[in-house]
Amino acid sequence: MAIGGGSFQKAETRHLDLYAIARVNKTHPKVLFLPAASHDDQGYAKRFKQYYRSLGCEVEALRLWHTKLDKETLAQKVLAADIVYLGGGDTQMLMEALQLHELVSVLQQAYEAGIVICGYSAGANVLFSYGYSACADGLRFIKGCELVKGLFCPHYQEEERKSFQQASEQYPMYATYGCEDQHAYCVEDDNVRYM
Repeated sequence: MAIGGGSFQKAETRHLDLYAIARVNKTHPKVLFLPAASHDDQGYAKRFKQYYRSLGCEVEALRLWHTKLDKETLAQKVLAADIVYLGGGDTQMLMEALQLHELVSVLQQAYEAGIVICGYSAGANVLFSYGYSACADGLRFIKGCELVKGLFCPHYQEEERKSFQQASEQYPMYATYGCEDQHAYCVEDDNVRYM
């Protein structure tokens, strides 16, 4: 599930979060939250854990920039989760953390094993072949994990993001997915639908 944006604290993504939780079909799903795109912001992780616990989940935050866990243990944590949730922030920073800990292939394994993977904004960007991301030098594409073949743009309702369609012409082989806040693209059994 690739979420375009919106505040979970204001319940703007609640319908999407409940949908993701329902996919697991367990009473208390285990959620693994990765706040690496925000450089492991502890306040963000704390608020996320409180919110998802209020939805009946067991939640652990895995701080990739500050962890002392080895790569094998990190991989086990990802593969033991019912839901892996990649938080928002800086797309490039998130990709660097995933690559540093060799988690790109682990996320692909998790996806193929049917673990629900949610990405929010930058976290959604990395689920695709390329994500359209705000960088110091403006908006540009950043290579993602390629769980979904295509180009993704979060916060698509923002005027400056409208350049996504023109920018995507450099990758004519990929489908494009512009996603507004409070919406998501869900991929199930190779079917993509906008919610």
